[in-house]
Amino acid sequence: MRVGIIGMPNVGKSTLFNALTHQSVPAENFPFCTIEPNSAIVVVPDERLTRLATATDCLKLMPNTIEFMDIAGLVRGAHEGVGLGNEFLANIRGVDLIVHVVRAFTDTNVSHVEESVDPSRDAKIIQDELAKSDLAIVDKHRIAAKSRARNTKDEEAAREYAALEKLWRAMRDEGKSAREAGLTEDERKLLATFDFLTLKPVLFLVNVDDAGSFDAEAWSKLLGGQAIALSIRTEFDLGLIESEEEQAEFRTSLGVQGSINDVVKACYKVLNLSTFYTFGKGVTRAWPMKKGTTAIEAAGMIHTDFLATFVKAQVFDLDAVCEKGEDALRSRGLFKTVGRDYAVQDGDVLWFVTN
Repeated sequence: MRVGIIGMPNVGKSTLFNALTHQSVPAENFPFCTIEPNSAIVVVPDERLTRLATATDCLKLMPNTIEFMDIAGLVRGAHEGVGLGNEFLANIRGVDLIVHVVRAFTDTNVSHVEESVDPSRDAKIIQDELAKSDLAIVDKHRIAAKSRARNTKDEEAAREYAALEKLWRAMRDEGKSAREAGLTEDERKLLATFDFLTLKPVLFLVNVDDAGSFDAEAWSKLLGGQAIALSIRTEFDLGLIESEEEQAEFRTSLGVQGSINDVVKACYKVLNLSTFYTFGKGVTRAWPMKKGTTAIEAAGMIHTDFLATFVKAQVFDLDAVCEKGEDALRSRGLFKTVGRDYAVQDGDVLWFVTN
């Protein structure tokens, strides 16, 4: 899973990256401080994994992870190359999720490229730049697909052209993003190789002066997508404190609601992911999955050989394993046996039986 952190210059992207990853990439008060994207792996917080490891005595943990990329600031005209925009936009195409940081803090010592603080305006500028970049790619490949379909009678090229034409008209004539263009699931799959920016899920992170009361529903409506709030500077400063107890005391004294971990969890949620668990040979592991994943698909995630050798799966309730330990693994009343089409549930603990 790869997440790209985007936004205008000086909104807190690099400070957020440092707070998430405990690194020290430059975060200065001038535009385009970041040129090449920085990336790092972040563990998804999961207390269930720790509980399961303790209960089964498989104490080596393999948690879920997300790769975060700190991408340089985008400005008005980025799709035309302003501020090296085309290069920065290209860096976003390989991510699974966009975290769009918008500035709501009012520090007069930190400059703003638009010369005023307006989160809604800033969000629209960036989203428009992403859409214009996509539209240019749609137009280019639409013409190529039309020519290919006409000259070769290639049915797939004809379907590709029809999907691109539909997308082009929605974006050009109606000002919609690719996400709003009404593409079917088959059309999305057909166009997946183009990696359109406005088809990617977006999480808005509102960088506030302090993380007090925050109306997530109102902000989500204002910005046009799911929104959470964070005082990024506060989170970065708190992250410098090694003692968790001292961190907690400072959070209480500052009235801070939420934490940097909420960003990681929110990314996981927006990607529509849930988790199943396995353990054995001293290792307890969390596995990310899309909702609706079947037992045979989950088995294939562990090892591709399991796709051919799968016989059945045994499903354990995580709480039962944690409460009853080995009894839960031996008592037939405490687990169920399922076949290949079983829809794996969030929190399932799985054992796979193969031939």
